[in-house]
Amino acid sequence: MTALVRGEHRQRYPAASTEVQADDVLVLLGTQDNLERVERRLTGAGRATTED
Repeated sequence: MTALVRGEHRQRYPAASTEVQADDVLVLLGTQDNLERVERRLTGAGRATTED
């Protein structure tokens, strides 16, 4: 995650311990496969694999 926008505040490179909250905007950079994997994990869609 390259940035997190929460309300009026933008945080570049938030800490790994940052908890995502409802209405947060995530700015992500990666390959299509990795972005799809993140989307599945965040939405609960599909089933996690050992690669996750």
